[in-house]
Amino acid sequence: MARRDEKVTIRDTRFIFRTNFSGKPSEYNQNGNKEFNVVLPDDIAEELKAKGWNVKQTKPREDGDEPVYYLPVRINFDSYYPPRVWLINADTGKRTMLDDETIAMLDTLSSEEITKVNIAINPSYYDTKVAKGIKAYCQNLMVYFLPDPFEMEYEAEFGDRGGDRGEEFDDVPFD
Repeated sequence: MARRDEKVTIRDTRFIFRTNFSGKPSEYNQNGNKEFNVVLPDDIAEELKAKGWNVKQTKPREDGDEPVYYLPVRINFDSYYPPRVWLINADTGKRTMLDDETIAMLDTLSSEEITKVNIAINPSYYDTKVAKGIKAYCQNLMVYFLPDPFEMEYEAEFGDRGGDRGEEFDDVPFD
């Protein structure tokens, strides 16, 4: 069991590679786990690597490219303490909490739409016959995004109508 003092907090980072918040099975994820990768600052990467975390590094594509450290992170809503995940409008600060069903919407955001990511990660120790180390699990995640201009126009004209929370309206133009 991880100790509270071993939690890692990273601010102003970003996702690297394609995210898999939907848990769709793929060539790299046969079990269909909800996973993503976050970029690590060099100092944090070196510290985590020394402790046995599964820190990885990109290979330079061209001469002179600096490698980037990153950490694969798993997110599990079926735990005793499920993660708290927030999608935050970078312009207005309006936030929406995501759950196991709605978190897949993060897969549809491009790297240009996401302005920053803040994350708190818990370690999970494993020791098998094949390998041992520390797997990263998301405890808290805040994803800041640039809103769609049409959404902002709608909200400016009509206000927040609660549509993203699944509320029903009396003035729906259809049955």
